[in-house]
Amino acid sequence: MDEERVMQRLQLWMDSVETRLNQIAKQVSRSRQPSRGVLQPMVDLEGQRELIRDIHERGQSYNNAVLNVGYAGFFALWFVTKDFSWPRLHAVALICITVSLICYIGWEVSQVFYRSYLLKKHMQASTGMLDAHDHRRVVKTATDRAISLWLWFFVPAAVGAIVGAGLQMWILLMHAIDVFKQ
Repeated sequence: MDEERVMQRLQLWMDSVETRLNQIAKQVSRSRQPSRGVLQPMVDLEGQRELIRDIHERGQSYNNAVLNVGYAGFFALWFVTKDFSWPRLHAVALICITVSLICYIGWEVSQVFYRSYLLKKHMQASTGMLDAHDHRRVVKTATDRAISLWLWFFVPAAVGAIVGAGLQMWILLMHAIDVFKQ
């Protein structure tokens, strides 16, 4: 049942991406036509920015959905296999996935702070409190820091998820082998 909903949402997302890509292609073909004035390229540029922002937001929503389904799947598998033997492996798998989940939540919280900081700086630039050069410098510095911070969250999250899921699959496989041996 849940797989059907996930597949339907995935299909809807893929359709929306295809629609957006077709819109981009139309905009590109229109931008190759001679413009009718000085403002035409700016209008096209704003439309492209909005389109790129929308595609990014939809992609981010899809990634978050996949990650949430993955974590839910792990905990469902852990609940199913918790009564099997190998309690130490269960504990290690749970610790690994918990570290992964903490890192993922930490990354999402840091992104909230990052986006609010950038929004504050954009607002300062739009009201004239921050000149264009300082604005570009601040945005570049914040982006560089976010990228370097990403590695500190991604590596433990990915390793914890892979090791935790791998241990759960190992436990499930060993249990299946024991069942077939009996």
